[in-house]
Amino acid sequence: ADLDAVWAQGFHEMELVKRATLAGTGTCQGSVCLPYLRSYLAERGKVLQPSFTARPVTKQLTIGEIAAGAHHQAIARTALDREHRRLGAQMERSGGWWRPWNYGDLEGEYWAVREAVSLMDVSTLGKMIVSGPDALEFLERLYPTKVATIGNGRSRYVLLLNERGYIFDDGLICKENDNRYTLTFTSGGVSHAEMWLRDWATSWGLDVHILQQTMSLGAINVTGPLTKQLLAKAGLDNPPSYMGHMRATVAGIPCHVFRLSFTGELSFELHHPAEQSVTLWRSLLELGQEFGIRPHGLETLLRLRLEKGHIVVGQDTDFDSTPRRIHHEWAVKLDKPNFIGQQAVLRTNKIPLDKLLVGFEMEGDAPIEGAVIWHDGQFAGHVTSSSWSPVLGKAVMLVWLHFFDDVLPDVVTIDSRSARRVPLPFYDKEASRARA
Repeated sequence: ADLDAVWAQGFHEMELVKRATLAGTGTCQGSVCLPYLRSYLAERGKVLQPSFTARPVTKQLTIGEIAAGAHHQAIARTALDREHRRLGAQMERSGGWWRPWNYGDLEGEYWAVREAVSLMDVSTLGKMIVSGPDALEFLERLYPTKVATIGNGRSRYVLLLNERGYIFDDGLICKENDNRYTLTFTSGGVSHAEMWLRDWATSWGLDVHILQQTMSLGAINVTGPLTKQLLAKAGLDNPPSYMGHMRATVAGIPCHVFRLSFTGELSFELHHPAEQSVTLWRSLLELGQEFGIRPHGLETLLRLRLEKGHIVVGQDTDFDSTPRRIHHEWAVKLDKPNFIGQQAVLRTNKIPLDKLLVGFEMEGDAPIEGAVIWHDGQFAGHVTSSSWSPVLGKAVMLVWLHFFDDVLPDVVTIDSRSARRVPLPFYDKEASRARA
């Protein structure tokens, strides 16, 4: 109706239609509406102007941020920011967002995840839709996994490699149908990932549509052994199986439900319209009272994921981290047709390894992240992630460890204390809890 009205008023060119309807001023920067506007004008026989250059801005600024201008670094806030502060959260900057570090009881938050059920605001995760006739071909070229083998309603963990075969992001590919996929990325890496996708789509001349949804969609992770009982109370009786996803209504809110696990426990991510985040958050907290529900912050999540040996890109990886160096060769299918970084991976796989990302454990307090590792008086690497593990009763670490005469040391010295190399993951090696 709006388009018909502006057409009747004589607005017959794209720029005039944009100005009359304000199309393209939302958080998607025209990714959703402009293709429809172009189709509308083409249907009426108009000659279309060239497509507008995609802009990376994905966050609408507040009046205060605009007033501060270049003197203020705008930090994004999720739709649940006030809820976290109301619950007494200590807020910290992470990945370009204000995020709850903890809610004042680190141990209580940890055990709620391991023994009961807990919520975490994961709205900061990068979220995109890739659709169109060439969506599959585009993703096959982009990722080192065999995208064609992902079934409808299924998802897969993936690495994102650059031309040198180095890891610069990770996330999920979730297939909805042959022409539509949902992609997730790290909170701090999504802006670069969006530019990466758009640049390659243009370079290859493929017919795909890329929609950034990070700001428009909220996301809540429900995790812990009692998660299914909570979701059943919220109206979700048949949630997806492990690594599956589906559309469903949860506590009256339309959600895209993903089953995965970064905590090592039974977990479901509920992606939903950001304007309904507060309603969903409060409903889940209320429904979960009988299960001992409580929210957990980023500090707890980092401890939980470390116990499972899950990496954080940019913390456990470096500028030259290849899949082989972090034991992620399983995520790269070298027998598929060309993908970005394939030739570099094939070439570097022939070079003897000089270091590996491995797991270590030790008694007593965890050393600081960045602590130097020594072996027989020589520099042997450094700690990337470390934490005390309540469930294991020891300190656990991910470290970059160098080879000595083509052999990895089994015992090293960190903070003048002995540490032992152990297989990953540290916790629930059979992954029976996440797949429960």
